[in-house]
Amino acid sequence: MSKLKILHTGDIHLGSKFYFLEEYAQKREEDFIQTFHRVCSLALKEKIDLILIAGDLFDSPHPSESVFAEAKKGLDKLLENGVQISLIAGTHDDIIASDSVYHDPYWEKFLFLKDPILKDPIKINIKATPVFLYGVSYNTLDYQDPLPSLKRKEEEGLHLGLLHCSLKDSPEWKIMPKDLPCTPEDLFSLKLDYMALGHYHNHRIHREDEQYLSYSGSTEGKRFHETGERFVNILTYENEKLSIEQKSIQTKKMLSETIDLTTVSSEQHLLKTIVACGDANHIARIVLKGNADWTLDLKHLEEKAREHFAYLKIIDEVEITSHISTYHLEKEDTIRGLFIRKMQDKIIKDPERKKIYQTALKEALFYFSKNQNVL
Repeated sequence: MSKLKILHTGDIHLGSKFYFLEEYAQKREEDFIQTFHRVCSLALKEKIDLILIAGDLFDSPHPSESVFAEAKKGLDKLLENGVQISLIAGTHDDIIASDSVYHDPYWEKFLFLKDPILKDPIKINIKATPVFLYGVSYNTLDYQDPLPSLKRKEEEGLHLGLLHCSLKDSPEWKIMPKDLPCTPEDLFSLKLDYMALGHYHNHRIHREDEQYLSYSGSTEGKRFHETGERFVNILTYENEKLSIEQKSIQTKKMLSETIDLTTVSSEQHLLKTIVACGDANHIARIVLKGNADWTLDLKHLEEKAREHFAYLKIIDEVEITSHISTYHLEKEDTIRGLFIRKMQDKIIKDPERKKIYQTALKEALFYFSKNQNVL
């Protein structure tokens, strides 16, 4: 029997918007398109026979014409090279919207599992091996449990599932009914050889005997909690056995780090610490906590460090009430001493506006550090 190679991906989210990344927002949209094309190129390089897209190819059911065109460019190249493609809709690019991209006739040439309940699996033959495809495009407005319809048929061959769902054992977010909650036990009971899962953005694999459930994860991090490498799964089926390999695929990595200022001695030391966290392929958020005996010039620090990253945002969460500069200045019988004491009092007495007062106090301390003659 010939060796089959299958690529599992999902949560590509073409057309995502990244307003929180400010000036890097447009470039981040381009990163997602570039990574999609990297997936397509990898499939050709690895001589993949079948691709499984487990939902959320797009970030909405109505992507822009330019985003749809990029998707078609990559997918058509795969089809032209004999790669078969099976997919389902997700929660972001759901099929139930009247203007859903999936109502376009373009999708008729794909192995598209678009019904909310599966009537019969799609059967194809790849290199003389029967392959059965099970999956649904979940209808979040008319809930019906689709799992019974995905039960394995009693026929020889490779049985593959696609499902955009939430495993109940995951702590990643609160599970809602629209997220199609289920357990690993629910999915293993279907007796499929491999279940290609989508919806969760971090890679994970469950195995029971010769059955596999896996989230390939997102191909690019959408938010700062989706840090590190992103993957696709490459399955090899040979001699009636499956093996799975992860392949790193991202264009850029999300990075989120916290630095305690009590561990650094100066702004120059802090700059070196920040730069050491990442590189030009990182989209980084650095949170500063703790206290220091020097005044932080956040704007200057960010300007100096930014050239070492694709994007950098430094968040100041220093607890200014115990800042050493504050301790000395608040004892002065001066205008600045009076100002600091009043700010300290407001921070303590008005917790709802604490961040506003802390920001004002930090700005004042920075000004005082540069202007020593304030009365």
